[in-house]
Amino acid sequence: MRFYLSHILPLISFGLVQGYFICAQDRSDLPGAAGSWSIYLASVGTPKNDFAASIYLLGTALFPLETTIQILSFLMGGCVVLGTTLYAHSLSSSKSALFAGLLISAWPPVHYLALLFGNDPFSIGLSTLGFGCIFYGLQQQKLYGILISMLGCTLLPISVWAKELALPLLSMMILIPIWLSKRNIWMTPFLGYSFFWSYAWFWPQRSHPEIITHFDLLNGIQQLYDLSIHRMNEGKFFQFLLIAIFGWLCMSKEKKHTILLIVTILGMTITCGLLGMKLRPRYLIVFGVPLCTLIAVQLGKIRFSTPILLCGIIFLLIDTWSHQYVWSKDRHTWMQTQKPTIPKPPQLWLEQYDPIPKRLLRDISLIGAGTIISQLKENKKIATIPLRDERHRSILAYAQQYGGQAIILEPKHCCRTKNQECIHRLSTELRQAGFTLVMPIASKHEPRWDSSLSSWYTHISQNHFITPSSNQYWIWEESSTTGGHTPCQKIPSQ
Repeated sequence: MRFYLSHILPLISFGLVQGYFICAQDRSDLPGAAGSWSIYLASVGTPKNDFAASIYLLGTALFPLETTIQILSFLMGGCVVLGTTLYAHSLSSSKSALFAGLLISAWPPVHYLALLFGNDPFSIGLSTLGFGCIFYGLQQQKLYGILISMLGCTLLPISVWAKELALPLLSMMILIPIWLSKRNIWMTPFLGYSFFWSYAWFWPQRSHPEIITHFDLLNGIQQLYDLSIHRMNEGKFFQFLLIAIFGWLCMSKEKKHTILLIVTILGMTITCGLLGMKLRPRYLIVFGVPLCTLIAVQLGKIRFSTPILLCGIIFLLIDTWSHQYVWSKDRHTWMQTQKPTIPKPPQLWLEQYDPIPKRLLRDISLIGAGTIISQLKENKKIATIPLRDERHRSILAYAQQYGGQAIILEPKHCCRTKNQECIHRLSTELRQAGFTLVMPIASKHEPRWDSSLSSWYTHISQNHFITPSSNQYWIWEESSTTGGHTPCQKIPSQ
């Protein structure tokens, strides 16, 4: 019974907190790094090599796509919690598993991750679950244990296929020899085969992430320390690491715990050094597993562990509350989603997050998405130009999710020569077909489209609008005419 409680109670705790945030926030803008594109690919039945799109498409056999994406993001957050409890159990005891699970179930990054769509939740969720399965299975030293470990080895390459966010956790695999003994050494060929099979089938065939440039240790550590300055300290990674080190210094040292602490420090150091100025909390989320485990094991050794644990959980829940409040409030402002119903947390915690950097919001969603979504929900036809960083893909996804129709006016598909005659013809065709032309408002500080399209933007804006409507993000003009053909669907003959 203790075994089941140590793994089920943290999942229940996570589910209750996450369920509240799901009900209190509007996620109609499909937040997630390229998450809307994964949803679009699944909605049109062509997932290509996008992992999230492939899983979404499989899920539509049981549920509508909108329900599928919600369920899977929620489950990936649960996988992080379960992977942590399994790993903590393999390292120490069911008590440590319960403590570690409760800590991470209240941790802000897990709840942030589970509210996003796309490949990020899959990468982190599957990798942490696989990590926990490997070590828990080794610790069992039985037939069902090897099956669990083989599942874990299979999940790791799959998680990297989803996205490279799982790569830092692979550095923790050097801990496997510490878990081996005469009773389970026979498992190693099965583990090796499972990992190689999954690697051969699922390891992504793409170049190294562009974000990795060169190794700069001092700069990386400085960025880790400065996350709070940039209001990106929801993971409290630096503080967590200091607590783990302090606990190790004050408690009796055990071989496994000491090596785990050293490997965790090395893994975080290498990650910070490689990313440098590009360091973000999401690249460190996987280290929440060993950090929460180390703290939980240390808590289990002291006399008043339960009251201290409750204080830690309350602290993390307030931190999560504050982060989600600011995140949802700023998304309401910038994305024009519906106003969240999360009550205001204590000002002391708010100050460390408010306001969340706009670049983080811009990275996970389309600024001003509410304007587009509201029109598509009315079954209108929307046209716009290609946006910066392929953000126009979100508009295509919204059309698939909420109705209406969306087209992207790419110059090569609209005009053979970008002249006044072409722009006039395009404007006429858009009006006759009943399309609402929606153009992003120019901003010299944050370009909304690629600089190479500036003349295209200017030509269309100057020749189409007669009596437009506008807000701080978009300018648009509706057409009441219907029946014309959809423009820009193929390269024009003239």
